[in-house]
Amino acid sequence: MKGRIACALAACIAAAAAPYAGADFPNHPMKIIVPYPPGGATDIVSRVAGEVLHDRLGQPVIVENRPGADAVIGLDALARSAPDGHTLGIMPGASLVTLPVVKKSLPFDPLADFAPLSMVFRYPQIIMVNSELPVKSLAELIAYVRANPGKVNRAVVGTGSMLQSTMTDVALGIQGQTVIVNYKGSSLSATAMQSNEVQLMNMDPTLGLPALKSGKVRALAVTTPQRLAVLPDVPTVAEAASPAFELTSVFGFFAPAKTPRETVQKLSEEFAAMAKSGPVNDYIVNKIGAMPVGSSAEEFGQWLRTDFAREKAAAQVAKVQPE
Repeated sequence: MKGRIACALAACIAAAAAPYAGADFPNHPMKIIVPYPPGGATDIVSRVAGEVLHDRLGQPVIVENRPGADAVIGLDALARSAPDGHTLGIMPGASLVTLPVVKKSLPFDPLADFAPLSMVFRYPQIIMVNSELPVKSLAELIAYVRANPGKVNRAVVGTGSMLQSTMTDVALGIQGQTVIVNYKGSSLSATAMQSNEVQLMNMDPTLGLPALKSGKVRALAVTTPQRLAVLPDVPTVAEAASPAFELTSVFGFFAPAKTPRETVQKLSEEFAAMAKSGPVNDYIVNKIGAMPVGSSAEEFGQWLRTDFAREKAAAQVAKVQPE
């Protein structure tokens, strides 16, 4: 009996202490897991953020690339890490919530096994057409596709891209009226757009802006709530066709679930501040053409739950089955 009481008392003390367990955080070197190969935007943002964390928190920060299996390998490593705030990860939010939609089994629960810290930046998408297509506005594109069902090829890159394209086409009222062409990489799809192999695509600025300079593609609309500073004359989808429509690729930092609340709060504030000023903000704005965010942990969590519902609905429309 005494043993059971002692165990129960210890459990109560541990539970009460859990929210404050990170009071001395950080107390040893930290790690950021990037579930992609070196050199991409997530990798470089993590390295710049790691340098800032080192300066502000006084502990070294190592960036560890764990690519493979559509980011599952790196995310699984993060989910299994000690929930003390010393191991973090970066991931596109949409890719995270897409995983249970496209995969039958995962070694983790994307919504339950991670503690969202902050949305750091987001990529807009630009709805682009090949310049030979006789349309110069979103309204003209909608009318053309409806009048010529099956004659416009739409490029996608993988299942996630197809779900985002489905959401766009549903909002425009043209879902099912284009021919979906799936490419193995973004560079291949961009080349296909410029050669008129496909005529329609959602492109991010890293591909879209150079393609525009070629004169072989035309920008019709952006999927953000506001117009882009680099494309001030290009309207939003909400302005041109579908009020309240928004589709962006959000990138943010995560910790393992059960990380102490005050540690989550501290890291969330650090990453949010980085997104709004300093070298991380500079890289986001000037190097990759993305939009800084800097959200709270709660805002990021709500975005993930909302986007998961959108992805599930798009999968049903596109008849995507998990594999």
